[in-house]
Amino acid sequence: MYSNRKSAAALGHGVGAAQPAIDRAGNRSYESLSMLKVLIIEDNDDNREILKQQLKHLSYEVAEAANGAEGLKQAEEEKPDIIIIDIMMPEMDGREVARQLRANPSTKRIPILAATVLFHSEDLQSCLQAGCDDVLTKPFTMRQLREKLNALSHLVRKP
Repeated sequence: MYSNRKSAAALGHGVGAAQPAIDRAGNRSYESLSMLKVLIIEDNDDNREILKQQLKHLSYEVAEAANGAEGLKQAEEEKPDIIIIDIMMPEMDGREVARQLRANPSTKRIPILAATVLFHSEDLQSCLQAGCDDVLTKPFTMRQLREKLNALSHLVRKP
């Protein structure tokens, strides 16, 4: 796995139970991921729509942006729980979006999942170095998507 953080799956988080528990540090531990809002930042309309439908099928609330600049604005306005960023975008690629999200005090703690066709270890490592918390290589299954989001759910902070 290409994660910077300890897997939430190992902590027993997953789809199907009830309420978020909030620890002393203000972290939300979700028993049910359907309470989460996910922002998709993806320039390809078809890919964005497919991902949106997958997330809705998994009972997530979804916000979307068609490019990096729009994604930064949406992240600021929507305050999503998790952001999924396409890495290969024109003008501002996903790594730059991740760097800017990490530099912004109001978005720096939002977990970021990079979704990319890149698969070489140095490419995946560059996503993590830019500030992404994990990487999901395209194409991926709904099960792989759910597992990655489960693993990131423990990083979600209360508003």
